[in-house]
Amino acid sequence: MVEIIDIAGLVKGASEGLGLGNEFLSHIREVDLICQVIRCFPEKEVAHVEKTVNPIRDFEIVQLELILADLQQVEKKLSKLKVRDEESQKEKAFFQSIQTNLEKGIPINQLKFSEEEEINLKPYNFLTNKPFFLLANYSSQVNETQVLEKYVQEKGLNLFPLAVKLETEMEELSPSEKEEIG
Repeated sequence: MVEIIDIAGLVKGASEGLGLGNEFLSHIREVDLICQVIRCFPEKEVAHVEKTVNPIRDFEIVQLELILADLQQVEKKLSKLKVRDEESQKEKAFFQSIQTNLEKGIPINQLKFSEEEEINLKPYNFLTNKPFFLLANYSSQVNETQVLEKYVQEKGLNLFPLAVKLETEMEELSPSEKEEIG
């Protein structure tokens, strides 16, 4: 069974409490997969929180907020970690390595870990360690997604273009109209 949870859009500054802030981020921690819907259509009647449509900027804002939230979590862990023995020293070095990469803007899911480290990461539910894909919501003009498609290829990300409005309109057609269109 697949359960889909629609979580309101993430705004710049969410990791610092803006918008729904930490409440929003806590909902994301509970999911197994993140599907980030990226707006690619320029329709003026649909307001955009940043006032302009820029899919790459919007993706990067969300990524940065997730990275900042994970960074806060790692810093909190490191501040509570007491180094008493070789094992706790190893744990500290592990989390410091994660912290260094997050500070460079590298999400956790792009880092390489041993099997043991993967097991140690699991209980923390880091946001940037979750599998994710992008869904490009475009109108009916395929060229709206071209810049984003090139960007995700360079980054090695998964992208699925979907004309949501067109799909909705298709659902409203009668069976005979659907058959006529093919």
